[in-house]
Amino acid sequence: MLSIDAQAAAAVVQPGIVLDELNRQLKAHGLWFAVDPSTASRATLGGMAGNNSCGTRSLRYGTTRDNIIAMDAVLPSGASAHFGEVSADLSELPPDCALRPIAQHLLALGAREAAEIDERFPKVQRRVGGYNLDALVPKNTKNNLAHILVGSEGTLAFSTAIELKLWPVLGRRVIGVCHFGQFYEAMNAAQ
Repeated sequence: MLSIDAQAAAAVVQPGIVLDELNRQLKAHGLWFAVDPSTASRATLGGMAGNNSCGTRSLRYGTTRDNIIAMDAVLPSGASAHFGEVSADLSELPPDCALRPIAQHLLALGAREAAEIDERFPKVQRRVGGYNLDALVPKNTKNNLAHILVGSEGTLAFSTAIELKLWPVLGRRVIGVCHFGQFYEAMNAAQ
């Protein structure tokens, strides 16, 4: 973990940190990274970003993409870049920034193909496969360029730091167990 801002519920991590270890460190602050794949004991945050991991709590907390604020990465050219929220005019990016021409191209692609993306991208809550081209579609506010890296499996850039959205640690949990004498009774009760 590179830094934590408990007030803002955000942390910056290196991509090699394992999820369970991150959450152990965050627990002292009353926070956790809520994406919960079954491989949490060995899943690195870089790997989770690369394949847009999700888990059983993704309907409540979202996928990895929904919980990434920004990413620092090395481009194929070797240049470093900060992928985060940008406005349509890219005023946040310096004129000599290596990311500026790429961002211009990506946002132009999103604008040009917005209707096709809207028509063909699945309207599901847990879409985790492939490039997140829908992150490029013009929005009323800012686009987050980090979201195009999430799910790209490292084919677009090599991440060096990931800024995460954190959540308060869950409070007490309770489990209920129901016993049924016959399987069909359980199935009928579920209806």
